[in-house]
Amino acid sequence: MSDLGVAMQAPNVRLSDVDVLADGTPVAYLFSDGEPVSFNVIDLRTGDLLDSHEMPPYSVASSIDVAEDDTVYLSVRSPNDGTLWRYQPGSGELVEIASGIAGEQMLRTLDIDGDTLYGTTYPGATVYAMDLATEEVTSFGTIAPESDYAWGLEANSGDVWAGAGLPAQLYSLDPDTGATTPIDLPPGVPEGGGFVQRIETYDDIRVITHRQVDGATAHVHDGTGWVDSLAISGMWLYTEQMAGGAFYYLGTDGQPFAYDVAARESSPVDLGGIAAETAGTTRLFLTELGTEEFPGQTLLGVRSDGRIWRHNRERGRPVHADPRRAGDGHVHRRGGRWRRVHRRLPQPGCDGPDRHHDRRDPPDGRSRAGRRDHRPRPADGDRHLPECGLLRGRGGRDVGVGHEPPAPVHAGA
Repeated sequence: MSDLGVAMQAPNVRLSDVDVLADGTPVAYLFSDGEPVSFNVIDLRTGDLLDSHEMPPYSVASSIDVAEDDTVYLSVRSPNDGTLWRYQPGSGELVEIASGIAGEQMLRTLDIDGDTLYGTTYPGATVYAMDLATEEVTSFGTIAPESDYAWGLEANSGDVWAGAGLPAQLYSLDPDTGATTPIDLPPGVPEGGGFVQRIETYDDIRVITHRQVDGATAHVHDGTGWVDSLAISGMWLYTEQMAGGAFYYLGTDGQPFAYDVAARESSPVDLGGIAAETAGTTRLFLTELGTEEFPGQTLLGVRSDGRIWRHNRERGRPVHADPRRAGDGHVHRRGGRWRRVHRRLPQPGCDGPDRHHDRRDPPDGRSRAGRRDHRPRPADGDRHLPECGLLRGRGGRDVGVGHEPPAPVHAGA
């Protein structure tokens, strides 16, 4: 078998976060999984690319959180070496803090509480803490000796909850002593929930997510017991932030809901003409864009194809899955340079010029069987471009090409 290079490039955004910088700029931090994984900073008002870092030899984003001073802490994996990084948006500097954190292979979740970063790991199901000033790491050891994953994590005002699996387990942790106390899960969750994947605090409640059990993927705890259950379509598909006394989530059919924390009630959110564009959403946020068009809090979803849909709470104004105004360009990666590609309606058929998808090799008749490269740009032949690329087979053989998202397959002879 011969490695003939990159056959096709397409965005593959599975993990992201948002922040509003000290100068008021709302930004999104988007990882695009591939070989290598890339870390990209996007202006949420204009869609402009502000910074980008490829992170070889890693291919998958693992975790991310943003401190109060706008410093970003993140981890990547595959290869799995428990690496922790720090990014400074002011200077654009991305620095590896350490690898093998807590002696572990993968950092599953990061959560910052004041001046301390907490984390969970695989395969030792460990919880650890790092002082943000000194970057000194303290390991609390395994919370679930018979499990591989410590996963969900919430550190809030000194209270720390951590989830584990398999089977699904939940613990509170005293950061002063390292002592853990098990918390009983709702019936059926330990056996069928797999993992406690995520934990978030909203006023007097905590929401945990797990694999589906009796139609529910999330449960609500009010400090004394479990008081409600929700059907959320994914562990990242409910907002960390609140607005108007509610957090927001995507239901299992892609319908967004606002959950009123005080009333313990969900109400649907009308997205109007962009409802179909929630498909492929991998992360959901509430953030302030700081424009007349988008006053106050805006609900936005980051999709796996790198596009972003927005819905302003105050005006009820939905915007299609493009962070730019209609007619503006969209920034994608091509051949080591960043350029703008004008957004045009897709053309029927495949009438574009004779171009192949590997940026290194000419269209010489060779088959293109290369490694994946998912840096944030659309592949040639993507439905958002007005032309298709052509891959020529060898000796009259058929050529088939697939990519994600949205996972079309292109075939030809």
